[in-house]
Amino acid sequence: MVSIGPNNTRIPAKLYENMNWSSASIATRKLLMAIFDRNVLATHSMTGKPSPAFKDHGKPIKQQLDPLIVADIIFAVTRKCKASDKEVRNAITTKCADENKMMKLQMNKRTPMREMNKENMMR
Repeated sequence: MVSIGPNNTRIPAKLYENMNWSSASIATRKLLMAIFDRNVLATHSMTGKPSPAFKDHGKPIKQQLDPLIVADIIFAVTRKCKASDKEVRNAITTKCADENKMMKLQMNKRTPMREMNKENMMR
């Protein structure tokens, strides 16, 4: 295991060595997947604050990803990829949103099957 930042977030050394550091976005996404599972990424956001785009829509507020881990990811990617904090933060936000969409799609695929099964059982 190797530490990726000052808060001692650790990932497997092999993953760190084989990381594609030519793209800040790819590196950020790979680090997120190495540290968090898909469910955590889908149900959390970088800040834990509501999106200004949906503040009046009554959407539930997501929990915040561990800020120390987020800081370590930003630390590693900004140094290895020569990227800005903003670029890494955008990649984190996008990854969480993408995982949330994937989770919703998976849930929607399962729901119709359950309804069909209920219908078949009643006959």
